[in-house]
Amino acid sequence: MNLLNVIRCDLPQTDYLVWKWAPDKGPSSRQNQIRLGSSLRVRAGEVAAFFYSSGGGISPVDYIEGPADLIVETKNLPVLASVIGLAYGGDSPFQAEVYFINRGQAPQLKWGVPWFDAFDPRFPDLPVPVAAHGTITFQIADVKRFVEVQRLENFDPTKLRDQVLPQLRTAIKGNVVTLATARGIPLVQIGGRVEDMSAALLPTATKVLEGFGIGLRNFVLEGIELDKDSEGYSRLMEITRDQQISRITTQGEVERKSMRDSQEINVGHVSESLKLLRRRQELQSESDYLAAHQIDQQTVVGKTAAESLGKMGGSGGGDGGGGGGGGGAFSGLAPAVIALGLGGAVAAAVGPQIAGSIQKTAAPLPGSMAGACPRCGNPLQAGANFCTTCGAPLRIATPAAAPAVAPAPAAAAAPGPSLSTLQLHIAQNNKHQGILALDEVNRRLSLGTLCGTDLGWHQGLAQWQPLCTIPGVVVPPPLPPATPPPIPST
Repeated sequence: MNLLNVIRCDLPQTDYLVWKWAPDKGPSSRQNQIRLGSSLRVRAGEVAAFFYSSGGGISPVDYIEGPADLIVETKNLPVLASVIGLAYGGDSPFQAEVYFINRGQAPQLKWGVPWFDAFDPRFPDLPVPVAAHGTITFQIADVKRFVEVQRLENFDPTKLRDQVLPQLRTAIKGNVVTLATARGIPLVQIGGRVEDMSAALLPTATKVLEGFGIGLRNFVLEGIELDKDSEGYSRLMEITRDQQISRITTQGEVERKSMRDSQEINVGHVSESLKLLRRRQELQSESDYLAAHQIDQQTVVGKTAAESLGKMGGSGGGDGGGGGGGGGAFSGLAPAVIALGLGGAVAAAVGPQIAGSIQKTAAPLPGSMAGACPRCGNPLQAGANFCTTCGAPLRIATPAAAPAVAPAPAAAAAPGPSLSTLQLHIAQNNKHQGILALDEVNRRLSLGTLCGTDLGWHQGLAQWQPLCTIPGVVVPPPLPPATPPPIPST
């Protein structure tokens, strides 16, 4: 009766990396005999390798990757189909060694690189002894490559360690300084940059383990040490320290110079800004002084005019008929008008007009108030004919209709019309503006829409004249200043 086997690995997957199967029944001579129809069970993460005896040379191998639960047949073992002789009818036992290879286990392996001379690229003549150590975590990644490299019959994890570590040390030793230089890590600082160096050496360690069919899951550089008792380390530290001090000193001088230059520039900007500010203040002061000076001059002129008006009664009032004084009670108006800045001829023409205004103001006014001045806004007394503040006339007659165009100036002066019916042709900026009654002209002068320098003409004048020179036209005095004049110095 043929004995069938159950081919499987009963060990926990954490306890082995490679395990050889042997039948649990029968004599030892049947150790490698396997019959078709036996049961094969392979767990996830395992690979079952069937090594057949072919009488020399490399043994053919069948690989069954888990998870698998099947019956051993030639259809699922391709190599077996060519090994089993037809003389046995495919039912006789065959010779094969079965190994279970655990791909799910991740062993950890410590490594170390003893002292070796390293050089800082800046100082190639100063060798410094360096040592490194760490750990790797790996797993079997390529089963076929792993089988080719290892002798599974005598497999021992210790032998695997002895195969891997020499090549790993050589790769780390040859790359640790080169990679540090590539990452800009000075040799004297390499001991404090283990994380950067671990990431840099990971590709190198991965490539070394790939040759054994092993995949690197983790690479850790736990420490890099420099022999601080060596002469090379002492000299390197001395030179590095001197260079660092020199660099810091130079950088400090550059920063101080930059700060001084910046301060000088800022001082220059502040100085220029202060100059501009003072100049604006001077210009403002000059403008304010000019306005104050104009007000002072207007005050002097007004005072002179008032004094002249006050004296005009005494200059010819006793004569009664205007004799002796050369012009009667108002002969003193000419000096007053001249004091206001007008010529003698203009004063002679304006005098009667100012006299008429003064005669109007001589009449008593009621004590009650009646509205405000349309020009300056000051309160008015009832029955007033003009504003006592700005001189604006308050009783304005309705202007008579004017002809469409102004007549040409007469060749010779003719007797003029009376003031009550006087009609004036008005011109502003050399353009004829129409014909206005005398009261309307005075009203517009009080409102500021006309000024004394605008030209006027009426029948009887030989040519156009400024309004301020035409009898009957009243040019109001200037408005009082909005601000008081400067206080005179004592």
